[in-house]
Amino acid sequence: MTKIGNLQLLVCDDCGKVQYPDREICADCLGGTLTRKTIDNGGELLSWTRLHASLEPMFQQALPWLIASVRLSSGPVVVAHWVGAEPTMGQAVQVVMVDDPQDRKVLVALDADADEKAAGQLFVADGGSA
Repeated sequence: MTKIGNLQLLVCDDCGKVQYPDREICADCLGGTLTRKTIDNGGELLSWTRLHASLEPMFQQALPWLIASVRLSSGPVVVAHWVGAEPTMGQAVQVVMVDDPQDRKVLVALDADADEKAAGQLFVADGGSA
């Protein structure tokens, strides 16, 4: 079963800047204490692309695969898998964390008005249950 969770990223305890990707010190103030926190998952779609080839068997079965670049309302730009209709630049989106089939946390972006449960369908093969 695919688990969908809140968007949790590292936040600097000294200056409050959200860090992405994960790092050991703050990219803004060089503070050394970062804490994983749930942050606002809203953002704006900056760009997207469609992958037509992959060496990963999981992706080969679901090609073409859409990847989105999203500026989160909390600041950082993240790269995420896309779920839903073809995206439009500048549209409002939400980003959630999903466990992939190997139990890795991955980011999934979808339309801001979509039910976030749709993100759980990303890794469901052959019409199985998420």
